[in-house]
Amino acid sequence: MSYPQTYVPTPLELPFDDWLDPEIICWAVIPAVIAMGIVALRFYTRHYITGKIEIEDWFALGALIMSLAVSVGIVRQSYFALGKHLSTIGFETLSNFLRALWYTAFFYHLSLGLVKASILLLYIRMFKSYDTLRRAAWIMLAIILVGICGILAITMTACIPLRKKWDSNVEGYCHPNWPWWAATGFQAGSDVIIFLMPLSTIYKLRLPRRQKLGLCAVFALGLFVCLVAILRIVWVSRANDPDYTFNGKAVGEWSCIEINTAIVCASLMVLKPLYHKLRPCKTRLVSEDDVPGSYDPPPTVGAARIRPLLQNHGSGCVTPADAERRSANFHYNPDAHPDENASRRMHSLCGPTTRTMSPTLPAKPFFIESVREKTDKSVPIAQMGSPLSVRVW
Repeated sequence: MSYPQTYVPTPLELPFDDWLDPEIICWAVIPAVIAMGIVALRFYTRHYITGKIEIEDWFALGALIMSLAVSVGIVRQSYFALGKHLSTIGFETLSNFLRALWYTAFFYHLSLGLVKASILLLYIRMFKSYDTLRRAAWIMLAIILVGICGILAITMTACIPLRKKWDSNVEGYCHPNWPWWAATGFQAGSDVIIFLMPLSTIYKLRLPRRQKLGLCAVFALGLFVCLVAILRIVWVSRANDPDYTFNGKAVGEWSCIEINTAIVCASLMVLKPLYHKLRPCKTRLVSEDDVPGSYDPPPTVGAARIRPLLQNHGSGCVTPADAERRSANFHYNPDAHPDENASRRMHSLCGPTTRTMSPTLPAKPFFIESVREKTDKSVPIAQMGSPLSVRVW
C-alpha cells in the first residue's frame, strides 16, 4: 500500500476527471462486505452459542474496522488518480491522491497487525495442551507487536514534515526506499510463519474426515493470503516506475483482497459451533459388538481433554474363562461383613477400579452429545442420552 517517495515533473494542469474505475470499486467493496458478514457470524457464534466473547474476537473486529478504512482509502485514490496515467493528472489532484495513499498505507499495516494478533491469540487459546506451539505463538505475537509498531512509526514519519509526503513544494526529509521494502518483507514473512506454525500439530490430530476437509479449506485460504503477500512485493516494485498512479492499481486491489481474506480465515476457525447448530450430523455409530471402553474419541482443535471417569470392569469386561479362573482364587470370609465379601469378590474378578481417559460404554450403545458446563461454556463434555447411537461433536 505504500510506495517510496517518488516525484516526476509536474504534469500539465488538465480538467479534473472524477471517473471511478468500476474494477477498483468492486475489489475494494466486495471483499469488505464478505468479511463483515463472516465477522458478524463470528460474534453471533460467540455470544449466542458458546456464550463467551474472547479477546481475539475484538482484535478481529478492530482489523475489520481498519480494513473498511483501507477500502475507503482505495476508493478515494481511484477518485483522484489510481488507475489513471500520471500524465493526465494535475498537481492538486496528485497531491490529494498521495495523501489518500499515505493514510491507506497506515490503516493497511494496522489491520494486518490486528488480524495476525487475533490468529496468534486463537492459537494460544486453542492449543492449551501443546506447550511448544503456545510458546512459539507468544514469541511470534511479541515480534508482530514490535514489528507493527516500527512500521507505523515509519509511516507516521514518512517525511519530516509529513506534509512533504504529498506536497513536493515543501522543504524537508523523506525516508529512502529500504524501510518500505523492509515493511513489505516483514508482512509477507510473518504471514508465512503464522500459516506454517500449527500444521505439524494439526497433522498429528486424529480427526473425522469432515473436520479434516474443513481445516484444509481454512488453511487453503491462509496459503492464499501468503501467496498474495509474496506477489505483492512484485506488484509494489512495478508500481514504483514513473507512471505509478496507473501501475499501482493492482497493488490497491490485491491489498484489499489480502486483508479481508485474512480476516475471513481467522474467523472461520471459530465457526464450528455454528455449523453444528445449523447442521447436526453423526460422526460415529457404536454397535453392540464394540468392546466397552475401547472407543477413544479423537482429539479436536480446541477441545478439552475428557475427564477421567471411573470404569467398573465388572460390567461384562471379562470372559467366562477369566471369571472362572479368578473365582477359584477367591476365599470367602464368614466373619467379614457381606458387603466386604462382595467387594473382595468383584476385586478378584475384574481387578481394582481404575481411571481411564475414555468414557465407559455399556453393553448397549448410547448417545453422546456435546454440551457446555454452566461454569465454563467453552469446555465440551460427554453426557448420556438416548440409547440409540453415539455421536461426538
